[in-house]
Amino acid sequence: VAMDTPPTKTMVTWRDAVRCSSSASQIAVCVNVLDQSISWEKSTSKVFCQVCRRGDSESLLLLCDGCDKGTHTYCCVPPLDSIPDGDWYCHHCAQSTHRRSCIACDVQIGTLLLCANCPKAYHKRCVHPPLQKSLCGPWYCPQCQKAKPKKKTKALDASEARQKLLMDEMARCHVLLDALEENEDSWPFLEPVEKKAFPEYFKVIKKPMDLQTVRNKLEEKKYSNKDGFAADIRLIFDNCKLYNEDDSEIGIAGQAMKTIFEKRWSEVMNKQ
Repeated sequence: VAMDTPPTKTMVTWRDAVRCSSSASQIAVCVNVLDQSISWEKSTSKVFCQVCRRGDSESLLLLCDGCDKGTHTYCCVPPLDSIPDGDWYCHHCAQSTHRRSCIACDVQIGTLLLCANCPKAYHKRCVHPPLQKSLCGPWYCPQCQKAKPKKKTKALDASEARQKLLMDEMARCHVLLDALEENEDSWPFLEPVEKKAFPEYFKVIKKPMDLQTVRNKLEEKKYSNKDGFAADIRLIFDNCKLYNEDDSEIGIAGQAMKTIFEKRWSEVMNKQ
């Protein structure tokens, strides 16, 4: 604020509170109020990567056009080789604002169908032939549908039947994982806990797990059945309960996420 700019009413009130303070604790409260009133995240002198929590490599630090928070190009998933042209949005803003565009008409407005096998999205009217009814289970874009092997007229043998069942289960797991990641309480569980930053965590938690690791295992086809996927998801929230107090911010988020998972697990897996 320039020196010749008159102070706001809020600033005058804060200054009066400082003058009337008679103890160190009262001064500390005033300092805390001032700190919380400053938009540090919008200051170019104090920008840190949301992923690695470091402020170095400023030339590779991307600022989200939605929330003004930073992310290094090499911390993005997948990593970016260069600074993108035009507007750029971090993972959280891209998910919360649904910035994906229809692959056919390149329009973001309207409800989009998200392919369960790839990042493509379509409007119902843009699919050929257009879809009229609501979908109950996972949906595959035209390209992914063409890539699937054609159904045989003869009965599937036991091995083929198991493979078909596994593909269906993993597609449902993808749908459930997408829903968990988009939930507002998922932020403590999106990525692995950094060992260097929190060494004490690994003295308590012997089998760490997070949503990013679960997604990697899904995409690398490391799950032999849906129960393995569910066990890893439950491990995330069991670890949370073991390490965090129940009434802490992360503890409350973990309880909420576990409740949501158990409800959605029953719904998604029982759909025909």
